[in-house]
Amino acid sequence: MSAKLLILSTFLFFAAVAVGIVAFIVTDEGWRDDSSMAVWFMLAFAALYFVMFFIYRSNLEINRSVARYFSSTGQGATEDDAMELVRRYSPFMLLGGAVFLVAGIGGLLPR
Repeated sequence: MSAKLLILSTFLFFAAVAVGIVAFIVTDEGWRDDSSMAVWFMLAFAALYFVMFFIYRSNLEINRSVARYFSSTGQGATEDDAMELVRRYSPFMLLGGAVFLVAGIGGLLPR
């Protein structure tokens, strides 16, 4: 598996998990009750996804470790190539965070 395919599938997985969790929670009738923690979990996951997006866009050492892992699994990809791919596909984390944020805000609004 190439590094590009591995990185793309990882970030698409995170976005799909966000959509899947929100779809599962929204179909439940009681998710907007006052006692429901689902809204707060969605807002917390939105914050986590946004932080992960900014980490993947930066030059932090943790980002280098992720790039090293992806370059070691890829066929001939260098660490710099993997860093560029991580930066290129990190907006999927932003998309997942936006999905969680919209669902969380929607849960806070009165019916």
